[in-house]
Amino acid sequence: MALVFPQLRAVIAGATGIKRVYCAGETGQYALPDAINETPAALIYPANLVDHQQIPSAVQKHRYTVHLQILGGSGADIESRSITALPFIDNVLAALAAHVQLNGTCTSCRLLSWRFGTLVYGWTEFLGYDCEIEVEENLTTSFVG
Repeated sequence: MALVFPQLRAVIAGATGIKRVYCAGETGQYALPDAINETPAALIYPANLVDHQQIPSAVQKHRYTVHLQILGGSGADIESRSITALPFIDNVLAALAAHVQLNGTCTSCRLLSWRFGTLVYGWTEFLGYDCEIEVEENLTTSFVG
């Protein structure tokens, strides 16, 4: 995960229209903030380990899910918030499709599910997407004797 998250952040940041991407475990400008002041923004969190296998020849295969939230506009005008937020799932899908191996850090990365609706972050309601991404990676392990 340590190598995958920065690459996933970079791919999502390259999606058309996304202004900021924050990621759990990052520091500085990419760390999860107390409040979101610039939208559309994306938040990346670890979710669940799905599968772990030790394969002969010192390779470990990991499959896990990543939680992605895409926050569109906030405020009272639901129509303008919807117009702002709706196109971003297509932009993120296109970015993931173009980088299915996240620049070589994993064997596959795919969007499993998403829902569109109200999301809350830092006491503020946003209209946006709540997504689940599956990542599969093979890690080579070395044994020290």
